[in-house]
Amino acid sequence: MKNVIFLLAMIQISIVAFGQFDLTLSASGGLSKLQGQHFQTEGIESNHCFTSGVDMLVQLNKSKHIQPFAGCSFYVLQSKLDYPTDWHLLEPTNRFRFNFLRIPIGVDAPVFKTVGIRLALINGFLVGGTETSPEAAKYEFGVQPGIFYSLDQWKIGCNYYRGFTDVFHRAEAPQNTAYWKVYNSAFYLTISYKLPLF
Repeated sequence: MKNVIFLLAMIQISIVAFGQFDLTLSASGGLSKLQGQHFQTEGIESNHCFTSGVDMLVQLNKSKHIQPFAGCSFYVLQSKLDYPTDWHLLEPTNRFRFNFLRIPIGVDAPVFKTVGIRLALINGFLVGGTETSPEAAKYEFGVQPGIFYSLDQWKIGCNYYRGFTDVFHRAEAPQNTAYWKVYNSAFYLTISYKLPLF
């Protein structure tokens, strides 16, 4: 235990001494929904629901052109599906909620003074949510591009998330699994604060 504390203290001292890293805390809010190529064909309507999340990112700030980052986050993705009236085996509406512990890895690239672009690869691990049938996938991979505006220690951004992993790892129709693939998507507004300690 003492060795771990000593190692963390040395990392902290080196970060402060060289000033090459920033620690940023973020809060996000927006809208998310499920997307599937079969929805329109089957008459299923996917409606947006409120989504939120928090991030803690460590970012390399040595370069003014490309600033890589990594961290951890927690996000809640929600959606409401409205089914056709002739689908008697299902409720008219069904609300889905997925709680993800995420590991984002990406880069920020300032393009004009205080304005920049961001691209992140998102690895998400399901830590709870609505019980679904078929069962929800435990892992999700996606991309999250965005733009941001910086002002001193603050940063305001707009991000779009697109998942590439089928939300339900077991399809409703095993003989036509590609047809029934469903993905998460979301739009976020994000406010970030860079801790001055770093």
